[in-house]
Amino acid sequence: MKKFISFLILILIFSTQLTTKAYSIGGLQQFFKGIVRMFRGGADDVIKSGDDLLKNMGKTKEEILAETKGSKGINETISPSSIEVKISENIGREQHSLNFTSLKNTARPKYIKKLKDRLKNADEVENLFDFEELIADSNSSSTNKGFYSAIILNWVGRVYRYSDYYSKPDLEEKMLLVCSTDSDVFYFALLMEQEPKRAFLVEHKKLNNEDINSMISQELLVLEDSNEVKIMSSFPKKGNEWPSNYFTIYNNQGFEYDSLNLSLDIIKTKALIYKNHKHSCFKATNEGLL
Repeated sequence: MKKFISFLILILIFSTQLTTKAYSIGGLQQFFKGIVRMFRGGADDVIKSGDDLLKNMGKTKEEILAETKGSKGINETISPSSIEVKISENIGREQHSLNFTSLKNTARPKYIKKLKDRLKNADEVENLFDFEELIADSNSSSTNKGFYSAIILNWVGRVYRYSDYYSKPDLEEKMLLVCSTDSDVFYFALLMEQEPKRAFLVEHKKLNNEDINSMISQELLVLEDSNEVKIMSSFPKKGNEWPSNYFTIYNNQGFEYDSLNLSLDIIKTKALIYKNHKHSCFKATNEGLL
């Protein structure tokens, strides 16, 4: 009964939103799939999501962001030790150190070549790394026009520059981030030492689920670049309008991973609404995490 009532609340909230914003048919389908996933996490999670939506309905983006700035930063409540245990058990200290030193000590062309060499399929290498040519070829496609028009090629990395955590003690122009969820560990390489800035998924480890493949090394596309949040994604799979993998990084170290085929508008709305994040990112060091 508790789940049923929560479901009705979410439907009413979504119906209200339809009066102010239109969603694509694909976005609607994935929204309801997301509701199903929330129910799998338990009624309490559904109620919390509904509460968050209700609290923020009618508020402007600026009002929500103001409240977010006043909330407690995730780095005040989460220790890197929990992620370091995941690294030790699933990645290995040696591989962690290799990921760090390779980024820091290798020139950009050689570093990108090393990432390409990890891939065995030549088509994967072309599609995942020659992104500017791929974007140019896809601009005329009606299927992906909305997605490709949202890509920020000349991104700045504001979330790192204006964050008390990421900019201290110094802003690293070549930064390795380790971000974790309950079931994933991600290594992101940020190359900001020259233009164009580029972002890569270096390594992904799926935890406690051998039936789901980890993502391969690939270049990521930046879709939001503000002081408060940065949204990156993979390329859409063939035939899909939107990506199936979104990575949202917040200036308080919060992190969210969405593996649903959702529209960017839904991801951006979620980024504004949810202020308390269970998952986090840390800057990598040679020995562990900062």
